[in-house]
Amino acid sequence: MYLILNTTKLIEIYITCDDFAKKFEQYQLSQGQVVPQEKMSCSEIMAIVIYYHISGMKCFK
Repeated sequence: MYLILNTTKLIEIYITCDDFAKKFEQYQLSQGQVVPQEKMSCSEIMAIVIYYHISGMKCFK
């Protein structure tokens, strides 16, 4: 049985990931680490992975 998630939940997950990613990037910069520029932001990738895992889907298509 699959858990059906709505766009509101996805947005909530993205906002939480984005807040975390911004704080983590500030921490990395304060430690003198170089933060690479990506095509997709870290928060976008994290939100997709978290949404996939809580959806209960077995295939990532």
